[in-house]
Amino acid sequence: MVGVESESDLAGQEYLSFVDEKDRARISSLLDRAFNGEASSFEFASNVNSDRRLYSSNFIPITSQSGEVQKVMGTTEDITERRSAVEELRANEEKFRVLTEKSAAIVLIVQAHRIVYGNAMLTAVSRYSLDEISRLRFLDLIHPDDRDLVAQRYHQRLTGGLSLIHI
Repeated sequence: MVGVESESDLAGQEYLSFVDEKDRARISSLLDRAFNGEASSFEFASNVNSDRRLYSSNFIPITSQSGEVQKVMGTTEDITERRSAVEELRANEEKFRVLTEKSAAIVLIVQAHRIVYGNAMLTAVSRYSLDEISRLRFLDLIHPDDRDLVAQRYHQRLTGGLSLIHI
């Protein structure tokens, strides 16, 4: 946690000293509740040596046979990179949505022969709602004269035999 090299670097240090000041009161309260028998899972920020990191953690009370809390066990995982990747993915998905929704071309995503995404142009041209489209096999939208060719190219694309589909 927090960039330490060995367990001995943490020994004797107060847990809350690694917690960002804005999260400290909340985490302190969760720690107190753990010593009163309540487990918790939470996230917090740490800002040690000007290196801001995000962590997912938990407190689990360890009790004696009589039920008295003897100590608290916890685990802490650095989720900084994962959180950044999720935020980047959300931003890219939003860019994709903006681009495709404003496109004059039909854009659709097919998975397992079903349309899982279609832009506004698809609904305008097909005159189906997105709900109706989601219940169709994508080949249902292809003219019967072209279905065999499109199905063949779709299969080739899925098996790596065709890098782009041109219809």
